[in-house]
Amino acid sequence: MSDIKEIFIVEDDTIVALDMADLLERLGFEVVGPAVHQEQAIEIARTDKFDAAFLDVNLG
Repeated sequence: MSDIKEIFIVEDDTIVALDMADLLERLGFEVVGPAVHQEQAIEIARTDKFDAAFLDVNLG
């Protein structure tokens, strides 16, 4: 079993971010975020703990 328990989501499309969060929570993960703005993502990355992240590579 994987040691990944907390996943950070950075996605600027709110609907996609919420859908991802919902799916991950149903799979048993704890979701950090989601962050929809770059500044918010940076702050969460600096202050929160997480094991993995889904990052939007084209953050608008």
